[in-house]
Amino acid sequence: MNSTRLFSQIQDQDEDQDNDNLKSALPISKTKAQLVNGQPVSGEDYLLMVRDQASKCPKTMTAKAPPPPPVKNTSLPASFAFFQETEITPEFLLPDPLWQKEYTESFKSYQTYKQNNKPRMEKVSLPSNWHAYCYKSDQPAQDQLDIIAHCSQKNIIKLLKNYRDWLTEMTNTESLWIFTLLVYLDPVMVAEHVSVLRDLARKCIKIRSIKQSHDENVIRLNMIITIIAKVFGQADMV
Repeated sequence: MNSTRLFSQIQDQDEDQDNDNLKSALPISKTKAQLVNGQPVSGEDYLLMVRDQASKCPKTMTAKAPPPPPVKNTSLPASFAFFQETEITPEFLLPDPLWQKEYTESFKSYQTYKQNNKPRMEKVSLPSNWHAYCYKSDQPAQDQLDIIAHCSQKNIIKLLKNYRDWLTEMTNTESLWIFTLLVYLDPVMVAEHVSVLRDLARKCIKIRSIKQSHDENVIRLNMIITIIAKVFGQADMV
């Protein structure tokens, strides 16, 4: 992936404040992404690069939107999941279309690189309690995340399904794990697996729809929603 400018270079007087907001949304230990041949070497480096690029994007609209009309709750069998309604999100919480386009291209490039250069591990021992393993640290170490590269597609789908049930917000820990799972998820999936992705996107959209401001959780939610919608072909999940 070319490490030159990927995003719009629009500047405004609130740029410093935007950078601070992004830093709090994606707390990472480094200050500069480590690149090899233009590619981030880890998920942490990737998020750092995205943070830097996002700071150059036009700000999203922050004006208050009128409350959305009530959405009728429906409970449909899994086989009809494609027709299930999603929550209506206030416009000011939606991601900028230009950012979505550029972020999608960036993620696809990173995904291809990581899938072709999986980290080596001398011995892979999958945890018996994934919830405890994924939530034991607010900032998971890279070697913890690297285990996903050696999981079967069945296990990756199972974990994504678990996160659909575990999510109540979108913390930094949760966003790193879901992001890593999506990096190593095979885009060729059966309908049942697509349904899991759509359910996860719906959960993210539901959490986002009740937010009152474009806070750090919204930034993380928009990242995951965009990947599912634009990379995995679920364009209606926005």
